[in-house]
Amino acid sequence: MKLAALLQQLKADPKLHEALLTKDVGSIPAKPVSAKQWGSVQRVEHLPIWRLRAWELERNGLAYRLFYVYDYKRRTFAVIGITPRDGFEYDDTQHPLRIRMVKCIRRDYPDI
Repeated sequence: MKLAALLQQLKADPKLHEALLTKDVGSIPAKPVSAKQWGSVQRVEHLPIWRLRAWELERNGLAYRLFYVYDYKRRTFAVIGITPRDGFEYDDTQHPLRIRMVKCIRRDYPDI
């Protein structure tokens, strides 16, 4: 499985939609994905950003994190960032990707 295939699967599978908004779902690699709230962004910037970990991708050597928000008004998910896991520090408030994602949400999804 590649990242593009994962995005298509997430778009097409309503069963995964619920999982994407359930804290700590899939913490065990037997599930297809693991979803968690990005705690430090929620505490510091007060934004509901989630991160997705795809176990099959990781088993194939592709350790990426996909960051997203759920827009309740539009009833849709919005991917706001994708990054390799290595070298990304979740708690670094000055990380350029974190700053871009926070700005994106505040600009494009002010009601979230």
